[in-house]
Amino acid sequence: MKKTFFRIFLTLLMTLFFGTLILVSISQKDKNVLITVNATNTPNIDYQLFYITEDGQESFNEQESIKINVPEHLSFQNIKFNLPVQKIKNFRLDIGSGLSVVDIASIEVREAGKRASISGSELGDFVKNDISQYTTDGKYISLHIDGQDPYIYPNKLTDFLTIHSEKGSVLQVIKYVGYFAVIFLVTFLFVEFIGKKGLYSFARDIYISRQIIMELAKKDLKNRYLGSYLGIVWAFVQPIVSILVFWFVFQVGFRSAPINDYPFILWLVTGIVPWFYFAEVFQGGSTAIIDNAFLVKKIVFKISILPLIRMVSSLFVHLFFVLIIFILYLAYGYGINIHYFEFVYYSLSMFALLIGLNWLTSGLTIFLKDLGQIISIIVQMGFWITPVLWNYEIMPAKYQFILKANPMYYIVQGYRSCFIYHKGFWETPIQTIYFWAITILVFAFGGLVFKKLKPHFADIL
Repeated sequence: MKKTFFRIFLTLLMTLFFGTLILVSISQKDKNVLITVNATNTPNIDYQLFYITEDGQESFNEQESIKINVPEHLSFQNIKFNLPVQKIKNFRLDIGSGLSVVDIASIEVREAGKRASISGSELGDFVKNDISQYTTDGKYISLHIDGQDPYIYPNKLTDFLTIHSEKGSVLQVIKYVGYFAVIFLVTFLFVEFIGKKGLYSFARDIYISRQIIMELAKKDLKNRYLGSYLGIVWAFVQPIVSILVFWFVFQVGFRSAPINDYPFILWLVTGIVPWFYFAEVFQGGSTAIIDNAFLVKKIVFKISILPLIRMVSSLFVHLFFVLIIFILYLAYGYGINIHYFEFVYYSLSMFALLIGLNWLTSGLTIFLKDLGQIISIIVQMGFWITPVLWNYEIMPAKYQFILKANPMYYIVQGYRSCFIYHKGFWETPIQTIYFWAITILVFAFGGLVFKKLKPHFADIL
C-alpha cells in the first residue's frame, strides 16, 4: 500500500513539475507580439512595421517600428516582426516604394497567447495608402504600388483579433490537458517500470539509515585529513586558496572587467562554489564502496546508501561556502534577495545528478581500477568546459548549444541566476526540462548498473 501511494505521489509531483515548466515555456514563447506576413515580391523591398503600444503615442512613429529588407523572391515566404512589447493597440505595414506589385497570402498576429490570422483575400478591408489598385483570387491579394509611401493597416486591431482568432478557450484547455496527459503517461511509465522498486526502497533506506549516514559522513570528513595538524580545517583552506589564486590571476593579472556590473570576485565565487562540491563528490563518490569495504563484507548493510556518505560530508563544506557567498554580497552592498535562497533547489538538483553518477562509478570502479583516473581527467576537463571562470556569452551563439548540453552548465548558471540575475529556475523551462531528463536517465541507468553489480561486490573486495 505504501509503495503504491509513493508511486502515485511521485508521478503526480513530476507531472505537476514538468507540466508547469512547459506551460511557462509556452507563455514565454508568446510573451512578445509576433506579426508574420506571408508575401512574395519581385523587386528588393524594405518592409517596415509600425506599432502603437497601449501607453505609447497615438500616432505611428519611427521609434516604434521594425524594418526588414526582403530580397527578391518569386514564391511566398514568411516575414516575421518580433516586437519588443507584450501588447499593441494597432500596427501598420509599410511596403517599399515606387512601382511594384506585392502579393500577400496572409497576416498573422500573435499577442498575449492569442493568435489571429487573416487571409490575403480579406485584406481588402484594410486601410490602404499609395496603392492604385488591388486584386484578389480567393487565396492572396495583389497590391499595385504606385507611390512613395504605400502601407496598409487594420481599422481596429481588437476587431481583427476577435473576428479572425483561431484559438478558442476550449481548444486551449484541450491542448493543455493533452500536455499534462502525455507528461503523466511518461512519468507513470518511468516510476512504474524503472523506479517501481528502486525509488521507494531507496527513499525508505535513506530515512531508516539517516542517523548512520550522518555518523559515517562525519567520520569520512575526519578521516580525509586524519594525521594532519589542522585536521578538517584543510577542507575549508584549500578551496579558499584556490578562489584567491583564480581571483588574482583573472582580475589582477588579466584585469577582468566586472560582469553584468558585478565585481569579478562575486561572479567567480557563485560559479566555482557549486563546481567544488560537484568535483569533490564525483571523484570521492567513485570509491565509496572500496572505502567502506568492511561494511560490504562483514555485516548486513544497505550498501546503496554508501555513495551518499561523501555527498553529505562534502555538504557541510559546501554550505559553509554558500554562507561566504551571502557575506560577500552583503559586504559589497548587495542586500538579501528572495532569489538567493533558490540555491537550495540547485543544490538538490546537483544532489540528484550525483546520486546516479556515484551509483554508476562506485559500482564500476571495483571492476575497473583505471576508472578513477578517467574520472579525474573528466573533472579536470569539465572545469574548463563548464563556464566557471569565463562567461559563456563570449562563445559564438551557434556553438552555445554544445556548452548547454553539459548538465553542470545548468547548475553553475543556476547559482548565478540566484545571486546575480535574480531569475527563477522556471524562467529557463527548456534548460530545466533538459537537465531533469538527463538526471532521471543517469539516475535510472546508474541505479540499474549498481543493482546488477551489487551481488558481486563482496566477492571482488
